[in-house]
Amino acid sequence: MRFEGSVFTGGGYLEVFADNIIVDPYVTLSTRLAGVVDDGITFRARRIGTPEFENLLPFGFLNKSVSIDIGHDATLTGNSVT
Repeated sequence: MRFEGSVFTGGGYLEVFADNIIVDPYVTLSTRLAGVVDDGITFRARRIGTPEFENLLPFGFLNKSVSIDIGHDATLTGNSVT
């Protein structure tokens, strides 16, 4: 998942589940809304595998890397950012 432009949700949660999460430089992600306290941003870098497929590989090896990359001067705003 790549954020190439700014996102303003106007309250609520922004939850992202992906292998690789990228926020480009100078991008703003905001869930803030005046008077709303139940908002936030959650990034979960997870590799969701398929055991049936992975078990068929000859050596049982599959690259399982994940990453979160926040570009320089990017802004993440919410009551909680995890």
